[in-house]
Amino acid sequence: MLTFMLACAGPSAGDSAPTPLPDPEPRSVVLVLVDTLRADHLAPWGYDRPTSPHIQAWARDAVRFEQAIAPNAWTVPAVSSLWTGLYASAHGVLSYSGDARLDDDQVPEALTTLPELFQDAGFQTHGLVKSPVVRADRGHGQGFDALETVAGKVDYDTSGEELTDAALGWLETRQPGGDPFFLYLHYMEPHTHYIAPGPYYDAFDEGSDSTLVGTHAEVKGFLDGTSTATDADVARLNALYDGEIAYLDDQLGRLFDHLASTGLDRETVVVLMGDHGEQFGEHDSWIHGDLYQENLHVPLIVRVPGLPGRTVPGWVQSFDVTATLAGLFALDPVEDWHSRDLGAALIGESVPDEPVFFEYAHERGVITQDGWKYLWDAGAPHLFDLAADPDEQEDRVTAEPERAAELDALTESLHDQATAQRADREGAAR
Repeated sequence: MLTFMLACAGPSAGDSAPTPLPDPEPRSVVLVLVDTLRADHLAPWGYDRPTSPHIQAWARDAVRFEQAIAPNAWTVPAVSSLWTGLYASAHGVLSYSGDARLDDDQVPEALTTLPELFQDAGFQTHGLVKSPVVRADRGHGQGFDALETVAGKVDYDTSGEELTDAALGWLETRQPGGDPFFLYLHYMEPHTHYIAPGPYYDAFDEGSDSTLVGTHAEVKGFLDGTSTATDADVARLNALYDGEIAYLDDQLGRLFDHLASTGLDRETVVVLMGDHGEQFGEHDSWIHGDLYQENLHVPLIVRVPGLPGRTVPGWVQSFDVTATLAGLFALDPVEDWHSRDLGAALIGESVPDEPVFFEYAHERGVITQDGWKYLWDAGAPHLFDLAADPDEQEDRVTAEPERAAELDALTESLHDQATAQRADREGAAR
């Protein structure tokens, strides 16, 4: 019988007795990953534009993790962490060398992935993706019966509709009480281009007087410094991004409605999460590629049948969902995962009293549970008190040298452990 393992992170995880889930117990999983979605542009996080009414309504009966942090600022390593439960330095899919992204990194076959655990437990495992960088040849298909790229990857006017159509088509052959399944959906809205179809496109532009269309090339020009954004341009791009989220929200509404109308919602765990965020000139950057909060703070919402909705404070890693799903379905755990089981938090306990770690290219850092963030950027240290300064405007590294030194040592320790873990694995394979 499927049981929910009431598990705290760390050595005590195996000491807790299983707690039965409400009847009926969940049989399947739908994991929805949304590319480039910031938490602070969604209604459940207090956003003032009506970008996400379907998500907000659905989330009322779900567990919302208030402060989920992405492990990386780019899709390839972030998804690799989601599947392997490891920091990028440990799984090795860093997809960065110097100033160049790598196209030949892939998840090592020696690593056990979350889809493999579900597949080994007898679940049908299926992935439907729009991302051009989440691919079987990068190892992202490990454990999937099939990992399909839907309708030619990214078709910006119809991308979300095409993916939702494919998901509903696949789900129509599944009935309550049928074979258990693990379904992964990877949406590309609101990634650039910020060009939503029809009425969504201009839904939130309140007269910005900008001539921007919302293409990737336009935004890349701001990132490269070949053009300069005006305040009107920033307002325009935020509005176009929000239009993309509204389009996505309607597509997710179709998915949620199908699960409810078929009764699959009564036996399916549904996860909604982001892989990383996006920047609109904050910290003098654009798109995504550094480790400030606009790139790290992503939505993480878990809906478990029979469990009441709640908001969970505290800092978690977005890929903690890896160990959490393994715990929910009593799958054999992987001993060296960095992902932590948040099962206890789903039923009212606190999140693990541990820091979260993140990295990207030449940057890495930690956030402690009391909200102190240390960021090491190519040798330049930064320190922020996120409780008092959530927008990271006041660097406290000079004012708090002892705290900065302590968190620098913690950051390096976590990074060194992850790097050593990878070296040990690669050494054993030779």
